[in-house]
Amino acid sequence: REAAVRAVRWRGKSVAFPGLAERAGTAPPSAAPTA
Repeated sequence: REAAVRAVRWRGKSVAFPGLAERAGTAPPSAAPTA
């Protein structure tokens, strides 16, 4: 579960870390609103 939360947090910085955002792509966009 922590991995999902971290992935969502990375999504917020996807602009600064597009590469990491793709790696965190494992979490669906529906998890974004959960943050």
